[in-house]
Formats: sequence, structure tokens, C-alpha cells
Amino acid sequence: MDRSVALLTFARNDVDAVIDLIEGLRGDVDGCVVIDSSYPEQRAKLLRALREPHERLHEAPPVGDVDLLRPYGLSKAESDWVLLLESDEAPSPGLRARLHDLGNVNGYIIPRYERSARGYTYHLRLFSRTAATYSGPSHAYPVIRGPTGRLPREEHIEHRAPSGAEFWSSADRARRYLLPDTLERPYDVSYLRNTFGLGPGTLATYRSGGLPAPLRPLPDPMVRVMLAAEAVREILTTGSGGLARSRWEQGKARRQYWAALPSPERARLAAWAARVREEGGLTRFLGFDRPEYVARLSTLLPATLDGPSVLRALVEYRAGSGRPWDGGDDLPLLPEYRTPRA
Repeated sequence: MDRSVALLTFARNDVDAVIDLIEGLRGDVDGCVVIDSSYPEQRAKLLRALREPHERLHEAPPVGDVDLLRPYGLSKAESDWVLLLESDEAPSPGLRARLHDLGNVNGYIIPRYERSARGYTYHLRLFSRTAATYSGPSHAYPVIRGPTGRLPREEHIEHRAPSGAEFWSSADRARRYLLPDTLERPYDVSYLRNTFGLGPGTLATYRSGGLPAPLRPLPDPMVRVMLAAEAVREILTTGSGGLARSRWEQGKARRQYWAALPSPERARLAAWAARVREEGGLTRFLGFDRPEYVARLSTLLPATLDGPSVLRALVEYRAGSGRPWDGGDDLPLLPEYRTPRA
């Protein structure tokens, strides 16, 4: 039985790369869905390149980290299957061939070759649209109802982004990713337990602030040990020194980000992280698991706003009010923006 496949991708002013990705997959997919947060002139360029009705653009609010927009993107797809790729990724010939022979599973874990790190990571990026749900943290796999398969390395995605120190040297990347990482995967006792496979009773007496034991931030020396252990584990499990260095540099960037914060801000972020964890991740915490809400935000938040600042403002509002921002109040930390009044 033939099953249709659509490309799902995201744009934030990187429209030339998005256009190249779409054009390269024509003939292998039946259409594409672009979730776009670009400035107006970039959006216009992207629209001119799309071939409607099978290639469609949907506006989205600028939030910095596009992973938060995955549930919204999935809701806009109408194909039987979805292939999710980002603008700095490209499918191998083997993966393109797989799109014409999907087999008897509901999703595939795909090897992603990290060109700069010279190693493979693994991502669930090809799946049946009706079998998939994004319900956990923004970086997590979608939940697939039914069986999944694992593709061989010949059927891979090539990731062309820089890795390690080069990746984190970009101030733009740091601003987009470090706040979500800190809120969803804080360096706390629970993270330490997961890293070393420790039981729930371990470190139960550790004290730091007024948070429950699993949510208490770790002191920097303990974080350093934990990151070194993660890097060693990466080498042992993947054989890739490049991936180990990449993981270490990511941890180093997060440590530096945390260390640069004043103590009141650290306490604030730790409290927010506890709330985010209770909700199962930023997606639910901010209401981004509801497509109609994201669509409304795209009408309220102009694409010209700074995405990381928007994300921070939405998190602060949700933490302070107990509900996602709905446009009825001014957003904190965005002095250049006020809610339109009738």
C-alpha cells in the first residue's frame, strides 16, 4: 500500500537552507510543511519558493528553540507519514530510498551523522502521523503507538552544524538553547542519579536551598565530575572522541551560563525548573501541546521580536500566573512589545 510522506521543517530567517532542503527532496516526498518564524521579507522569499498546494507554510511565534514547535508542526501535516528535518540536515540516498518503502512499523529511529564530531547520534524522525504524539520534554522523541524500527547507518541524516566549542561560541545558539536546557535538564540531584544509575534513596540528605532533594542544584565540583563521567561513557558506548568532546563542551557552556547568573536568578530558574518538571517539560508547561494556542500566539507575537526573549517572557508569565499567557496582559521582559488593545 502506498503511503504519502511529507517533510516537516522549521524556518527562522534561514530560508535559503530551508529552500535547498525542500527542493532536494522533491520527488521523494509528497509535500512539505514549513513552520515559519522568519522576518516578513524572509517569509516572502520562502513563500515564493513553495509550490502550493502540496508545499505549505504556517506562521509560528518566535521562541528561539524550534523543538517547542514540533507538536504544532505535526498538527499541520496531512500526509500518512512525516519526515522531520531541520535546515542544517540532509537525508542520505539510502534514507531517501526508504521513503518509498516504509515497511510494517509506525516509526524509525534514524542515525544522524554529526559531521563535525565524526560520530552518530540517533533520532526518531520518520513516523506515521496518526501514531505519533509529542508529549514530553521539547527535546524528547515523540511517543509512537505501535512498533518502531531502527535504520542502518546507510540510511542516515547528515548534520552539518558545528560541534563542541565552535557550536557554543555562537552567542545566538547559546541564547536559544541554554535556557531551555537549564529548565528541562537542570544539573540537580535527579540528573546526577540518572548519570550514574543511582537508586532513588541515594543523596536523599543532600541540602541546597528549599527545594525537594531530587531538584536541588548541584555544586560546581559535582557537576564537573558528572560531565567528565558522561564524556567517558560517550567514548565507551560510541567510540567517538568527537561526540565526547561535544558533550563536554555543551556541559561547559551550561556551567558557564549558570555561573554567570546572580544568586537570585539561579534560585528563580531552579524554582521554574521544578515547575517545568512537574508538567513533564516546557511543551506542556507553556501550552505548546495545544496547536490552537500556538496559532493564536503567532497572531499576537510579531516575528520581529527576539525569540529567546519571548521564550523567557512566556516562562516567567506562566510561572508567576499559573497559566500560559493568552494576550490579556503585557508580557514581562519585552518592553518593546505591548498587547494590542481594542
